[in-house]
Formats: sequence, structure tokens, C-alpha cells
Amino acid sequence: MKKLVMIFSLLLFLTGCGQEGQSASEISVVNEQANYTQLAISAATKISENAFDELYQMLDEQMQSQLSRQELESAWRKLLLQMGELQYYSSNFSLSEINGIMVADIPFIFAHDQLMIELSFNNRGEISAIYFLDYAAANSAISLRLPNDQEITFGEEPYLIQGSLTLPEGDGPFAAVILLHDYGPVDRNAQIGPNRPFFDLAQQLSAQQIEVLRFDKRSYLYAEELAEQKDFTIYDDIIDDAVAAFYYLAGRSEVDPQQIYFAAFGVSGQLIPRLEERLPQASGYFMLNTTARTIEDTMLSKYLYTVSLENELTAENEALLVSHLEKTAENIRTLTADSSLTADELLGAPASYWLDLQHYEPLNAIKSVQKPLLVIQGGRDFEIGQDDFEAWQAALSANPLAQYQYFGNLNHLLMEGVGKSNPQEYQVQSSVSSKVIEAMVTFIEDNSR
Repeated sequence: MKKLVMIFSLLLFLTGCGQEGQSASEISVVNEQANYTQLAISAATKISENAFDELYQMLDEQMQSQLSRQELESAWRKLLLQMGELQYYSSNFSLSEINGIMVADIPFIFAHDQLMIELSFNNRGEISAIYFLDYAAANSAISLRLPNDQEITFGEEPYLIQGSLTLPEGDGPFAAVILLHDYGPVDRNAQIGPNRPFFDLAQQLSAQQIEVLRFDKRSYLYAEELAEQKDFTIYDDIIDDAVAAFYYLAGRSEVDPQQIYFAAFGVSGQLIPRLEERLPQASGYFMLNTTARTIEDTMLSKYLYTVSLENELTAENEALLVSHLEKTAENIRTLTADSSLTADELLGAPASYWLDLQHYEPLNAIKSVQKPLLVIQGGRDFEIGQDDFEAWQAALSANPLAQYQYFGNLNHLLMEGVGKSNPQEYQVQSSVSSKVIEAMVTFIEDNSR
């Protein structure tokens, strides 16, 4: 049963796996490789002893420019909240050379689970990258910055939101885009494995003279506090902070307040009607790979597909896992106000979250939105399909300002590929397709005339 629980945990967070390589104990005692082995052991020891000042000194200059010492420690503290206290790290780790970079994959064992910490070393023996593998929330804990990013804070106490404002060259006034997240606790880059779609969008759109605001989701920044909030809803999760982000941008001198758009990714695209109620002055919207179904049905189909790809499951364990997934979705569908089900039994969100959405019908609600709106869908997306795309087209048929773009070779992260996508693809580094950027830029230019 331990094996089953571990697999479910991995599936739930769409995780990756470590690089293959020799066992450290088998590596030839060539001086250069022996040095990298010692460097990896030294870094792992510093992590396990909470020696973050010393660990930070091991980072290369570029990584230090993108990550503060406090952020490094904060990422580790958040990980401990989820995984339990660290027990030990395994000395039987792998060391591989990948494209000229030495990569150490070190297993860390915690009270509740285990994961791989991947350290990349440059040719000077400095750490150039850190990844938390097999746990996406931890992997998101370290958020890269762009050279033209400005650190910002907006919103209200006790939930001030931290983010990055990516500034184009020049004085403006610029059109601006606010990036909104999919379901779950996500950082400002929307990072999954080594991929950062919001980072890519900010980088590429700002190069086209469009300012971009991306932010750490409230449930990412304040997971512990929100776990105690009994009336947590989608407004707390996304909408309130989206509204605050809009007013923050509208007050900036370099931003054209008549040209502020929302790019809503995944589930957040369903919330455009609720945003429109709060922000009738918004200029328009992008719906990026947005489901037309309920969150629970969308998550169920995603996990069932992922389970179907798992070769190590026995038929008995696969049946148990499928039954568990279906039961979780049914828990949400039949939820009542007097339910005693916990967030762990409801896809990680409390009953109040699901009760708020229980009678929300986004396909009907979107009909009230008569604003410029561009629906973008990837044809290789195994999470959101062509049926969802066509459902939005039908629902928006009376909106003459709605447009649609279907890119057959894009996955859920808006990245190009061949053949049917799968979760493992998210662990291969890529970037948001330039076709998406071109479509977004053209849409904004057409609606600014």
C-alpha cells in the first residue's frame, strides 16, 4: 500500500523524475569528478544542517541575482511544512554529465515522504540550479526573475501579494497583461518541473512593448494561514488578488489604463464573468487552455489518463487508485454545507471552496461578457481538449468581439511538441510557443485602434 500511496502522491502533483547516472560510489576517482562528488555532499550537508548562509555562498552569480538568501531558506521551510522534518539524505546519489553540466540527484528522506533534490554545477564548481523533483509545489518555491523585472507588492493585509512587473524598454504608455493561474498553489512563474510558462510570457510579451504583471498565488504564499480559514473560496484564491493587481497597474504612470488585459490560464479562465462583474473597466481577456467542465471532472480525467500511462501499477492497485480518484470527484459533486469532509478528501481545497462553485455555470455566465476575448487552445493538451474549446466557441457565439486560435502542436503549457502529450513532457525544458505570443500581440494591437 505504501507503493500505491507514493504513486498517487506523484500523480497528484504531476511530478518529474531524476536524471539517470552512475551511483556516486561507482564514479571513477578522477580528480574533477571526485571534486563534484565532494561538492554535492557538501551542499547536501549544508541543506540538512540548515546552513543557508554557507549554502548561498555556493550559488553562482546568476543564481544569486535571481534568488535571495531569504527566498532560499523560505523555500526549504515551505517544503518542511508539507513533507515533515528531514530525517537524512542518502549518500547513494547519482552524478551525471548533461550537456557539459554536472548534475547530482540526491534523495532526501522526510518524516512523511521523500524527494530528489537536483543540483547543477558549473565548471567552476558553483551551483547554477536547484530543482526539487517529485514534488511540484516544492519545485515552484524558487522563482526566477527577469533582468527587466521590478519587484512589487500589492493587495491588503494580512495577505499582501508579492510579484514581478516586467517592464518594456521606453517610457510608455504601455498596454499591460495580468497573468492568472490555474488551480492549486502556484508561484509567479507557474513553474512545473523546469518549465515556467508565465516567465516565458512575461519575457516575450515585454519584448513586444507589453508590460506584464505576474504574481505568487495567495495559496502559494500563505498555505499555512489559509488552511485555517474556514470560508476560503475562489475569490480568496484568485479573484480578489486579480482585482488588486488591476488597480495596482491602473495607478502606474507608464501603463495605459484603457489597455489592461487579463490572461487567464486553465481554471481561472472560467472566472472571467466574475472578474467582469468586479472590473467592468477591464479591456479584454485571454482564455489559455481553459476547461469548460467542472474542476473536479477536469482533474479526474487528467489523473485517469496519467494512471493509464503508469506501467508499474498492478491491476489491483490501479483499480484501487481509480476508485480513490472517482470517489474524490464524487465527494465534491455531492458536497453539502454540513459535510465533515476535509480538504485532503476534496482535492486539497476546503468544502467552502467547492460549495461556492457548486451552482456556478461558466458556459452560461460567459454569455454576459461582451468584451474582446481571445480563446487559445493547444491541440496536444491532455488536460483540456477540443471539446472544451468548441464548448467555449458555442457559448461565445453571440459575442462579435470573441476570437479563437487552435494550435494543434501545443501542450497544456503552450509549448510545442509532437504526438500525444503526457506528464513526463512537463519535465523536459521548453518555452511558450512564439505563435501564442504573436496571437496575443496581434489581439492587443487590433483592440487598441
